[in-house]
Amino acid sequence: MLAKRKVIGAFILLVLVITGFSSCGRNEMESEFADFRYLIENDEYLRLTIYFRSPLPFPPRFPIDVERLINSYPDSFGTRRYVIDNVSVAEHSDLFYQLSNFEIVPNERGVASLDVRIYYVFENLRTRQKFEVVIGGCLFDSIYVNEIEIDRDEFFYDVVIPFLPEDAVHLVEVFLGRREFYN
Repeated sequence: MLAKRKVIGAFILLVLVITGFSSCGRNEMESEFADFRYLIENDEYLRLTIYFRSPLPFPPRFPIDVERLINSYPDSFGTRRYVIDNVSVAEHSDLFYQLSNFEIVPNERGVASLDVRIYYVFENLRTRQKFEVVIGGCLFDSIYVNEIEIDRDEFFYDVVIPFLPEDAVHLVEVFLGRREFYN
C-alpha cells in the first residue's frame, strides 16, 4: 500500500514538474492570429507594420523568407519598413469591411520557397492579436494570410497601397500591370 502511494505521489509530482517546465518562457501576451473582423471589433486604432521590397524582378535576387526580410531591415535587399501607429478603423472603414468579409479559401500547393516582397501585419495592441499577409515576388506565388496559403489575389495589394509612399505604390502598380514603368 505504501509503495502504491509512493508511485502515485511520484506520478503526480512528475506531471506537475512537466507542466511547470512546459509553461516556462511563455509570454502570456503572445500575439495570436485573428480574423480581421475580431481584430477591429472593439478598437478604434490599429498598428500597421509593412516590410517592403520592390516586387519587380530586377535586379536579380535570391529568395528570402519573412524572418530574413524583417532581420534585413534597414539596409539589405533594399528592404523598407513603414510603421503606422493609430491606423483609424473609421477612416478606412470601407477597406476594412472588405477585408473582414474576404473569404479565405486555402489552396494546398505548398510552395517550397517564397521570395517575400511585401509583408504586412495589422496589430491590435490591446489584445496583441494580429492579421498578417505575406506576398511573394512572382505572379504565380501564393499569398499567405495568417499562415494560410491562398491563391494570389490583387485585393491584398490594394489593402496596403493606401499606406505606402508614392514610389512604392508605383512599383506595386507596375508589377500588377496597372502602370508602365516609366510613367
